[in-house]
Amino acid sequence: MKNENTENEVAEREVGYKRRLLDGRIDKYLDEYFDEYIEDYGLVTERHLKVCEKKATELEERVSNLIRYTRDVDAAAADFERRVTAIEKAAPKPAPQMASPKQASK
Repeated sequence: MKNENTENEVAEREVGYKRRLLDGRIDKYLDEYFDEYIEDYGLVTERHLKVCEKKATELEERVSNLIRYTRDVDAAAADFERRVTAIEKAAPKPAPQMASPKQASK
C-alpha cells in the first residue's frame, strides 16, 4: 500500500513539473505572438472595449438630447394648435354673403 501511494505521489510530481514547464513555454510563445493572434482572430482587447463604451456613452447622450428636443417640439406644436383653435373660436364669423343676381340666375 505504501509503495503504491509513494509511486502515485512521485508520478503526480513529475506530471506537475512537466505541466509547469510546458505551461511556461506556452505562455512565453503566446506572449511573443499575442498581437498577431489578436489581429488574425479578430479578438477584442480591453482598449477596444473602452473605445466602444466611450462611443456608446456619446451616442446615448446624443439620443437623449434628440428625445428631449422632440418632446420640446411636440409641446410647442401642441401649444400652437391650442392657440390657433382659441383664435378661431374667438374670431368673428364672416357674415353669409347673398348671391348676386347674376350668380342666382346661373
